Amino acid sequence: MAELNREVKIFLFCLIAGSFSFLLILAQRNFSSQTMLAQIHQPASQEQINEKEQVSIQTAVKPIKKDSAFVLETGADAALSLLIYPEEQNLQPKILFKKEIDKKLPIASVTKLMTAVVVLENYSLQSEIKISKEAIDQEGESGRLNIDEIISTEDLLYIMLIESSNDAAEAFAEKMSKGKFIELMNQKAESLEMENTFFVNPNGLDAAGQNSLNYSSALDLAKLVIYIQKNHPLIGEILSRKEFSFNSPDGQFRHSLVSTNSLLYDSQTLWGKTGYTKKANGCMVNLIRPQSNDNLIIINVVLGADDRFYEIQRLTDWLNNSFIW
Repeated sequence: MAELNREVKIFLFCLIAGSFSFLLILAQRNFSSQTMLAQIHQPASQEQINEKEQVSIQTAVKPIKKDSAFVLETGADAALSLLIYPEEQNLQPKILFKKEIDKKLPIASVTKLMTAVVVLENYSLQSEIKISKEAIDQEGESGRLNIDEIISTEDLLYIMLIESSNDAAEAFAEKMSKGKFIELMNQKAESLEMENTFFVNPNGLDAAGQNSLNYSSALDLAKLVIYIQKNHPLIGEILSRKEFSFNSPDGQFRHSLVSTNSLLYDSQTLWGKTGYTKKANGCMVNLIRPQSNDNLIIINVVLGADDRFYEIQRLTDWLNNSFIW
């Protein structure tokens, strides 16, 4: 009997010891799993974040201003050179030159950049537009459109942007109703935080009376260009063409277009949009690549210039001579 009690005691001891070991293993596994989950979901430390930011900043080339850089004086009412980093989304644009960049000024046909954005966000490229007499009656002959001609949205974009056709801009607005189209232009400006911008027509023409001009600022136009670069590359693709020709869908009309931007013949220029009216004087947005660096883009803007091409070229020359890229 005593021997049996001893065996029972041994059995109970082994059972208790085994259970304890099993529970200990489970606890260790549970702790290990919780630790692993914590590592997966734990946000990076500030030190880790700073390291990532530092790596990103180091991979982006930062321009160095030369000590010998001369002071640029522009004859434009407003001017801006803004450096953007297309491949580095977390880096903020850098202002390289500025003059009155928040000043509200008329922008003439640079307006058509916003017109093109509204078109692309509301019309199909394949949809057809019939050209009315009212559209043809707009000031200017750019585009050489014909009354009752039927043309696709995409082809009409080429006419509006390459030759700065006021007729084409008006035809786009008429398709929806001019009032609604202009409303969408202003809504888009507001959404892009273009605080010094307002539109009264789709083409930028001067009109009689107060509050009858489209106005914006150099900084606001740069914001619009950044949005276009990210969301509507077709606009830049069209505006990069020196010439373009096509037939209307019915084959009845032939359109041969020549760009209003003479700076496209400069190897640094990517694309640009011109504008001129008597009240606005010369206006221009022009995108360039810095010399010896294809990873960066500079947005140059001039408003209220007697010679828009000269002022843009002076900006480009100053950038080339004032910075190491």
